[in-house]
Amino acid sequence: MTLIMEKLSRYWQLRFLVVGAGIALIVYAALLPDAGNKSRDNSIQSVAAAPSTSASASSGTPVPVVAGSTGVVSVPRETSSSASLPWLGGNADAANQLRLSSGLDDNASLSPDISESARNLRSAAEKGNAVAEFLLGHAYQLGIGVPKDMSETARWYALAAQSRSVGGTADFSQAFEAYRNLAEQGDENAELYLGLAYDLGQDLPRNVVEAARWYREAAAQGSGSAASNLGVIYYNGDGVPKDDAEAATWFRTGANRGCASAQYNLGRLYYSGDGVNRNAQEAAALLGRAAAQGNAPAQKLLSLLYATGQGVAGSTPMAYMWINLASARDDQARDSRVQIEKVMSSNEIAEGQRLTHEWLAQHGSISR
Repeated sequence: MTLIMEKLSRYWQLRFLVVGAGIALIVYAALLPDAGNKSRDNSIQSVAAAPSTSASASSGTPVPVVAGSTGVVSVPRETSSSASLPWLGGNADAANQLRLSSGLDDNASLSPDISESARNLRSAAEKGNAVAEFLLGHAYQLGIGVPKDMSETARWYALAAQSRSVGGTADFSQAFEAYRNLAEQGDENAELYLGLAYDLGQDLPRNVVEAARWYREAAAQGSGSAASNLGVIYYNGDGVPKDDAEAATWFRTGANRGCASAQYNLGRLYYSGDGVNRNAQEAAALLGRAAAQGNAPAQKLLSLLYATGQGVAGSTPMAYMWINLASARDDQARDSRVQIEKVMSSNEIAEGQRLTHEWLAQHGSISR
């Protein structure tokens, strides 16, 4: 009898064990997250569509572009803002988006800086110089250094035609010859303009030798843009043998004179190690100086450095701030910002927007 009772006891113990395990599996399955629910996660959209309250209160200046997210969250993550780690590890997709935006993978050539010449033209035009009035109108017509604007084109052309100092300016060739005469007399602004005209080759045959000649003349008189543009010619190997070290020398000259384009160009060389010893800290410092002046390429590359912790302490909100600022003037940056929002937590985006507001409150609007 005792043997029978022991067997029954073991039988019921086994039954209870099996049933208990079955119940545990059912509960576990019920608590598992539904993969299909990821597509319905709107937490990032709701935060990104409106800046945080603290940011709005501290600054009435809106972010350059409202940081809205058009996609879904593709990578599960915790939402604690204290865990803002560099993206190279946890969010490689986001880092890759910023790298693509920076143009580093395209082996893209560098571009000449037009901003200084555009400012010089405007300054002279506003003082009533008929040639500068015409050339500024021409710049608005083509979108060289300024946005294309036909109303501004017509206004400056009309002012140039009314001037009696040189009998009005009939066409580009006359204006160009007038500036050539000024350049040959040693006018730094005219020398820079001639260098750009020959470099861009939009209204006359492109001539890199002439461009380099006039850039050298203007750089010798202190033009930071001219020095940077001469470095671009050497870096691109355009009409001269490619020489990264020579390019770095000219970029450094322009950077020391405060030219944002030169600061970006030299920072990019330090990042890649072209013509100089690779130095991420030096790259970040130069890019920071250019980014503070509103240079969008510098802001994009600086965003990548913060995302990957190169030369600076890694910070996703800081990376977001710089790509957000760049997105106000750069379509590629805007696309990258939208993409990285998909793999950022809502807290990180809100903090990045707050930093954007603070930066704009301190620096004001930027145009370059």
